Amino acid sequence: MMITREQIYTMLLLRKRAGNFFSTLPKDCFNYIINTDSTPESEINVALRLAASGLKKDMANLVGMVKANPRLLLQAGKVVTHAGIFAKHTTLSVT
Repeated sequence: MMITREQIYTMLLLRKRAGNFFSTLPKDCFNYIINTDSTPESEINVALRLAASGLKKDMANLVGMVKANPRLLLQAGKVVTHAGIFAKHTTLSVT
């Protein structure tokens, strides 16, 4: 089961505080727990790039990806928008 964005943010805040479980974990272990994929060509990061582009053709491809793998809606990744805004630990949202 994947964790939510709010849970990721809570763990990130706890990691910054000394003297708790999350602050003592090695970075690779912590990243495994929050399950953010840093591989640029991973399925979630490709999906996030399609969503960030906003182009009609990319939306059609994104819908196809989500239909093929609905678990993408539960995963977090990184994306840079066309405006240069970097978003990490972000998820796809259905509206």
